[in-house]
Amino acid sequence: MAGKTYERTYPAGEAALFKAAVRVAAECGYQVIATHPDAGVVSFNTGRSMSSMKGQDLTATVIGLGASRSKVIVGGSLGGNNTQVVAWGEKAKLANRFLDALGRIAATEPAPQSAPQSAPQSAPEWAPDPYGRHSHRWFDGRTWTDKVADNGETGIDEPTFPLPEVEGWASDPYGRFPHRFADKSGWTSHVARDGQTRVDAVGFPAPSHLDNAPPPPPPPPVG
Repeated sequence: MAGKTYERTYPAGEAALFKAAVRVAAECGYQVIATHPDAGVVSFNTGRSMSSMKGQDLTATVIGLGASRSKVIVGGSLGGNNTQVVAWGEKAKLANRFLDALGRIAATEPAPQSAPQSAPQSAPEWAPDPYGRHSHRWFDGRTWTDKVADNGETGIDEPTFPLPEVEGWASDPYGRFPHRFADKSGWTSHVARDGQTRVDAVGFPAPSHLDNAPPPPPPPPVG
């Protein structure tokens, strides 16, 4: 990190705070340049402003201090091949804006819930594919599997949705919220509606929770 750095300590674990840092950078309208989960580092550019033509290149580093306590250090410099020498205190303002937003999330956001597709009490069955790509998908009593069927023919199709080209906020593929956050590891439980964020577990519920319609005729048995 170049120059002066800014740091805060939060009541959150390292992994959870890292995910929150990636989310906050996107919510602040910054361009996420790179994320390194193993190192707890997220780099982003704050964009052009009246003080800096090419924005600030900032890096936030998350350092675990225990199971439920972590520190975040933010530093950086003017973005790109910038000919400016100073940006009149902009780095401090933007770094503190980022840290303030991160603090609000760390203080109020609940822990992610268990995925709703986990339902040990449900019976294994063929049911309408909740992903909408096939006639039926096999539910094994706990999760939706990759076994699918169309017109009596079975096949394999992973129970996932494609990720957006760039990690960040995108339309919720599960259809429950306007937006869902995606990182390099996949779709996350962070969702948003009307400017408010909350947690909604990834996945679909068991077949018996989807609707009250009678089950369709079953495809061939699972091989």
